[in-house]
Amino acid sequence: VGFAGQPLSELAHGYTDGVRAIDGLWQTVRGRRALADTRATAVGVGVAAGVCLVLTGELPYKGHLPQAAVWPADGANGLPGEWSGQEEPPVVPVDLPRPFGSLVSLTIPRGLEEVLAARLTTRDGQPVPLYIAEPEAGGDTLVLVPLLSLRMHETYDAEVEFVSEGEANSVKWRFTIGRPEALPLALPRLDDPANPPIDLGRPPAAAS
Repeated sequence: VGFAGQPLSELAHGYTDGVRAIDGLWQTVRGRRALADTRATAVGVGVAAGVCLVLTGELPYKGHLPQAAVWPADGANGLPGEWSGQEEPPVVPVDLPRPFGSLVSLTIPRGLEEVLAARLTTRDGQPVPLYIAEPEAGGDTLVLVPLLSLRMHETYDAEVEFVSEGEANSVKWRFTIGRPEALPLALPRLDDPANPPIDLGRPPAAAS
């Protein structure tokens, strides 16, 4: 109610807690595409009758966008190794065996015109079979779905070759799996110096 942005997507999750709902939606293909969409500069969250509804949209934004954004982040560890594959309606073909490995994604704010290749390999170079969920029309997020659960304490290398704005490019990054659960994701530490500054648009709470 009262959402001021120009709507881009609408998502629903069966949690009554907004934070857990976002965590759960982040671990789905459709949710990842919507929440990582760099056009989405506003989000509205509402809870009613046991369902959390999340609306993403556009508001005027003058901030700087990165050339590329990945999840998991380069060098990340302690990550979940599995995704249940539960998503309605399903994006990944229903005949593929579940569970899957935790989702891996690449967002290119300038737009992904073509995906040339996508690879996920173990530390010793063994390839992980993937289902590739390319961006929908107008979207900018590619989601890689590992067709095998990712192993605990294993380090993985991801690489995507793509065309954006008529030019071929590639992104490589590495992350380590550390826990098997798909939900919930760890909450970020807002005081971590590695995180960018966050402006909530309101003055800080007075000290008690």
